[in-house]
Amino acid sequence: MTATAPAIEMFACASCSAVHLEVLNGRCPSCGSADLAPVAVEGSGRVASATTVRLAPPGVDVPYVIAYADFEPGARLLGRSESPLDIGDAVRLVRVDDPVERFRFIPDEVRP
Repeated sequence: MTATAPAIEMFACASCSAVHLEVLNGRCPSCGSADLAPVAVEGSGRVASATTVRLAPPGVDVPYVIAYADFEPGARLLGRSESPLDIGDAVRLVRVDDPVERFRFIPDEVRP
């Protein structure tokens, strides 16, 4: 897995302001509006929730952290981190070349 450009393309709804990673049939999953626009999510976010996984299927290295983090413009993403994370920690979004994971969180060295 190699790190590449950090921006993740998501979709912002003009009707309800929700931001989604994926949409079906060109409609907002929150309100059903078709008024969606692509937005780039990148940079630093804040951990909203995190848990450490210590038991995993064979072949998966443990421990690792699964966390929700909030990014501008209102996106909340679920991602994995190899580093310990706590609620409120600053993280950066790093895109990875993997068919299952699109990105990972790494601790942000510059704390806002």
